[in-house]
Amino acid sequence: MTTALTGTVYCVSTLPYAVFRIGETIVSSENKAQSFFHTGFLSLANDFLFLNTISNIYIYSLTVSSFRRFLLAWIRLLPMARVCGSAFRDPVQDLLFFTQVSREMRHE
Repeated sequence: MTTALTGTVYCVSTLPYAVFRIGETIVSSENKAQSFFHTGFLSLANDFLFLNTISNIYIYSLTVSSFRRFLLAWIRLLPMARVCGSAFRDPVQDLLFFTQVSREMRHE
């Protein structure tokens, strides 16, 4: 399910850019700076490319239970980390810590 959703979103997010690249050879414009196709549509196509990146966290949260547990552990411990003063100074240690907490939550 995760792979199918990720692949579908990737195809949808790259489709406008592919249309732009194909249409670029067809559409002829003397002044590309004022052509909507070369400014507005290109901007829209570039924005759609971010859809893939943004959607990944939602897809994984909905379909992968271990990722969901990891996020919940991270969200629950975020205030405690700030109070204790660690506030994520070492990303590797924090990742190991949250992975351990996630494992412990799984066995509860």
